[in-house]
Amino acid sequence: MPTHISPGTSLKLFADDAMLYQKINNHTDQDNLQHDLDRLIDWAQSWQMTFNPSKCKIMHITRSKSPIDNPYIIHNETLRAVPVATHLGIDISNNLSWNPHINKIVNKANSKLGFIKRNLKSIPQSIKTYAYWSLVHPHLEYCCPVWDPYTT
Repeated sequence: MPTHISPGTSLKLFADDAMLYQKINNHTDQDNLQHDLDRLIDWAQSWQMTFNPSKCKIMHITRSKSPIDNPYIIHNETLRAVPVATHLGIDISNNLSWNPHINKIVNKANSKLGFIKRNLKSIPQSIKTYAYWSLVHPHLEYCCPVWDPYTT
């Protein structure tokens, strides 16, 4: 896959996950990115694979008041632009705020705590502690070196 994209485009791969990105300064950059998408589709077809357009998203990360906005297409389907995308378990927002990611992990941790509280009422505290460390804490710790301290 990496040999089928232009030098100005980056491709990050992990297991069955891929992220293609490029800095867009003008319409030529947009055309190059669409060309790279087309070349990846050709690559996938040659390996008897396919990309699922409903799982593919685009995100514009910019501070510009009037960003260069262009639709990108896979298999004659326009990709959906999203304000937040998840990559390897981390929520990345188009304004590079960590708030969506932190809100998600806090909600998930609270949900797990509620589960422990509802279902482990009459068991010893030591078992509740084990439940916390195995069910709640991993969600709070996952990739925290990336986003914490997020206010700095």
